[in-house]
Amino acid sequence: MGEKYPESGQNGPGTSYSATVPAQQKRLPGTAGTTARLLAELEQEEHILGLLLEYPTVWSDIYGIIAEGDFAGTETRALFQAFAAAMQNGSSLDLPQFLEGLPPVLLALAQHARSALPPGMPQDEKGIAKAATKSAYRLKDLRLKEEIVELDYLQRDASASGDAEASRALLRRLEQVFVQKHAIDEALRSFSGSAGVQPQRIGRSHSSHTSHSSAASSGRRART
Repeated sequence: MGEKYPESGQNGPGTSYSATVPAQQKRLPGTAGTTARLLAELEQEEHILGLLLEYPTVWSDIYGIIAEGDFAGTETRALFQAFAAAMQNGSSLDLPQFLEGLPPVLLALAQHARSALPPGMPQDEKGIAKAATKSAYRLKDLRLKEEIVELDYLQRDASASGDAEASRALLRRLEQVFVQKHAIDEALRSFSGSAGVQPQRIGRSHSSHTSHSSAASSGRRART
């Protein structure tokens, strides 16, 4: 199975894992950009990975909420990709075989993510699924907030430079993201509401938002 797992892009074969803050997030305009906040986001990514590795059956609960583009960390994204590839044929996972096929840096991350799960996790299947779903929604919410900030900046820049076409396109994308954000907010509220309320599922189409905003960003910056 080892050949299926993508390399993480590390510079060397070291086996230790150290969370790194994505440089592009530090440069996002209009955000606090603090290392503490970004590391907290990476911890959220690691928490989801830990849940997936410890309880692979929750994959069916979260795969329609988040995608690889929602993972900002290079290693966390690569580990999520590897897990998703391993789960293509069903909800079962041979964990020892999966771990054996990982590159050293991803193996270190997997071990860290599993050991970092907080004590007092639910022991029943329903409780575990609920915890995983809520964690996935939280990560998706973080990514949508970041995209809203970036799109707002790009739209203002396009408007100020007189690029009406780009401005309209960015406004349309902002509207789409706000719709997704509203759905996520409703889903998160449902966890603290009545037991009969079911969290909303977010369509897989959301996975394209990262490439869309990145392309818009590259286009605008290339013209400046």
